[in-house]
Amino acid sequence: MTMDVAVIIAARNAAPTIEKAVASALAQEPAREVHVVDDASTDETLAAARRADDGTGRLRLHRLDVNRGPSGARNLALAQSACAYVCVLDADDYLLPGRLERLLPFAAEGVLAADDLIIVPPGAPATAAARLAESQARVLETLDLAGFVRGNVAEPGQERRELGYLKPLMSRAFLDKHGLRYREDMRLGEDFALYAGALEKGARLRLVSACGYVAVVHPTSLSHVHGAEDLAAVLRYDDEVLSAPLDPGAKAAFERHRRQTLRNLSHRRALDARRRGDWAHVAREVFRSADVFAYVLRETLRAKLGPARPPAPAQPRLLIGTVEAAAKG
Repeated sequence: MTMDVAVIIAARNAAPTIEKAVASALAQEPAREVHVVDDASTDETLAAARRADDGTGRLRLHRLDVNRGPSGARNLALAQSACAYVCVLDADDYLLPGRLERLLPFAAEGVLAADDLIIVPPGAPATAAARLAESQARVLETLDLAGFVRGNVAEPGQERRELGYLKPLMSRAFLDKHGLRYREDMRLGEDFALYAGALEKGARLRLVSACGYVAVVHPTSLSHVHGAEDLAAVLRYDDEVLSAPLDPGAKAAFERHRRQTLRNLSHRRALDARRRGDWAHVAREVFRSADVFAYVLRETLRAKLGPARPPAPAQPRLLIGTVEAAAKG
């Protein structure tokens, strides 16, 4: 089997960042196709992407006239690609040189190979990110469905790893064999749902040390609040999965994931109702269950009693590595 890769970049109003993302993808030797899907942008996203074209014929530009969200844009690119492997690159992120070469040896038809994310603040130099990449990548752990879902649920006193944020190499043959595509009814958690679907079909998630995926996280991203509609779609997905047969470990993990989603959704709905002055609705959401009440109270106290001093400047860090270090400490 050939080891060529299609890099898929869904973009909406990404003119300030898309050129760097595309150039970093074209710099990857195994990248035989780089698909940019402009998801009905109102700025110059497509023109900015075209400026990164290196003339090798690998850049494929697509334009959607109606916004379909990341899932719809990625599915369009999947329908147009012909490479053995696919991976996603967000329009405001970039790849360090050699990332795909380092990660490809860990990929296989039934394996999603995902390297640790290097998380940086806007404007951080690539040299700072590169210091966290390993020249000799290594396997950190291999997860089944239950382990992956647990990796997206917060543990008491610990920061959850958010493994759904990872951007693995995925076998096109495996996706096609099992009819797997991004769910277009989800604009939050669509990556999580695709990876979980692959793992439910027997794949494994191989976590690899940082190879060079750089995720640029803006200060507001860490406190980004998702809308109630987006969270409700995730809850419907959890319910759909739990209505089907699951092994006991996966079922327990998804039940925990559902409780977390419900807490987040009730909190969001309570905040929206408070803004409308609908205090009866606030009470219904807050007192939905003891679990929800405790969560809303904790989040309210956190917002009101946060640190008085401004946070220290953000430093480049690893998504998985920092959590592992904290657990060992």
